[in-house]
Amino acid sequence: MHPTDDEKVVELLQRLPKVEGETSKEELYRKVSIYSNTSNQRKRWIPFVAFAAIFLLILGTPFFLFTEQLRMTTEESGGNEEADLDTVMESSDMEAESVEESELMIQEDGGLDLIGSVLYDADDENELVHFALFDDSKRFVIPLVISVSIGDEVESVYNQMNEILQTQGLLPDDYHVDEIELDREMKQVRLKLLDHTGEIDIDDESLLILLEEMFAPSGFEHATLELITGSEREIRHFDLIGYSERKATYMLYHGAYYVVIPQEKERTIEEALKSLQQPISAWITNPLSPDIDFSVVGDQEQLVLHFAEASLQADDITITMVESILLTAKRYGYSEVVFGGMPLKQIGSYDFSEPIPVPFAANPLGHD
Repeated sequence: MHPTDDEKVVELLQRLPKVEGETSKEELYRKVSIYSNTSNQRKRWIPFVAFAAIFLLILGTPFFLFTEQLRMTTEESGGNEEADLDTVMESSDMEAESVEESELMIQEDGGLDLIGSVLYDADDENELVHFALFDDSKRFVIPLVISVSIGDEVESVYNQMNEILQTQGLLPDDYHVDEIELDREMKQVRLKLLDHTGEIDIDDESLLILLEEMFAPSGFEHATLELITGSEREIRHFDLIGYSERKATYMLYHGAYYVVIPQEKERTIEEALKSLQQPISAWITNPLSPDIDFSVVGDQEQLVLHFAEASLQADDITITMVESILLTAKRYGYSEVVFGGMPLKQIGSYDFSEPIPVPFAANPLGHD
């Protein structure tokens, strides 16, 4: 049996040495009485001190609760912000692969709620206006398409293009277009450019490609360019009828817009698709990994693209990859593409179990 706590205390006290003080009993009684009176006086203040403490506690409790709640809310908010940021990043990746990025979506005002993807068709109440911009290097052209109401004056839309591009955040600092005149009957367009820096080379082939991307899809066959540089004025005529025969591939520029990469006329469709695996610049994304192996067979309208077994993984397949192939196939005269050897049955709205038609245009912009 273990001794209790009381027994331990008694045992310890008995071990203490005896101490005999020199102070008398009367003196000890006097000191104890003085201490007792002082303690009684202090006890008189206890109710007041207690009341004050309770009063301060009542006043301070809401502030404490509010502060604690604020702290908890801040911590929770910080956690939610981190969680929301992760959600946004995940949603952004998912949206890049979603059906909304590969289908035409008409807003209530008739504009396109789609940027940096492809357009398959316009409805009966809208007309498509094509435009184009140079990339930062002035080597490649970014095609754009805008859906406007049938009743809108297309020429007026062209001449308001700087405002439209500004609302989209696409207006370049060196925007040169001053005026555009359309003659639908003659299939001709007249374009006036203002060059304040003298950087426009009117003989550069990329300028012809820019004009083709702007007007050839709408049926215009000729363009007259008036270039004004300071006090000098130069006029040049361009034929746009070669647009239908011009070969090109499409890659993603700055992760948002497809850019046209011209190809040599003799280059085959297989060679063109292989070039999608080769890097061009830091701001142009290669839609196909160099490790992917595939073969190409095509007739007059249908292109059959077959990926080697185990060469293409599910993670390699993106909307950009599919659309780059489709846009490139269109520029080589194909109307549809068959994707064979795909580890996925579908991505977004693209169903690989059947031939996929090529899109009508790249980079639709929303327009009010």
